[in-house]
Amino acid sequence: MRSTSSAVNRGPCGNRTFGRRALADTATIGILQERAIRRAEVLTEQLQGALISRITIEQAKRVLAHAGKVDMDEAFQSLRAYGRRHSTRLTEVARQLATGAVQPPAVLADQRHDNRRTPPKFPSPS
Repeated sequence: MRSTSSAVNRGPCGNRTFGRRALADTATIGILQERAIRRAEVLTEQLQGALISRITIEQAKRVLAHAGKVDMDEAFQSLRAYGRRHSTRLTEVARQLATGAVQPPAVLADQRHDNRRTPPKFPSPS
């Protein structure tokens, strides 16, 4: 005796539909896994970049602290002030300092001239 259940008695078209659905589900799973892998790779690259930047900044701070006989906070403030005055990103200033493209006295002198710590002035709206 044959079962009349729709799950068992699909007929020729029902089996094809089931096969197509299974194939579509498998493809969807593959696409979702690919996206997850790509996101993980992007996140890994971003974290690696942040770590490298952080290491470079710490090296530059040590160079400044040693050269200027200042603490690490003052070294960081000097690094930041120099970058702002020269419109250069902090990581780039740190790289230049760590590689010798910029000398510590230039960076330290910049901070000593910027001790007033006033906010930048913006033109008033007309």
